[in-house]
Amino acid sequence: MKVLLTAVAALVLPAAAQAQGINPFPGVYVGAGGGAAWQIGSNPNASTWTGWSVGGKAGYD
Repeated sequence: MKVLLTAVAALVLPAAAQAQGINPFPGVYVGAGGGAAWQIGSNPNASTWTGWSVGGKAGYD
């Protein structure tokens, strides 16, 4: 039964990966993101700080 399920999954997955076009909506794109990071140290003598990150992207396809 495991072999049959593995074979079916091997046949179905490549078909599902082609469900969307590579570039369906060409044009200008803009994106942004950000987040926070809390470092949890295992050494009680080390200081742990809260950090942050910000990123962006823009382009044309």
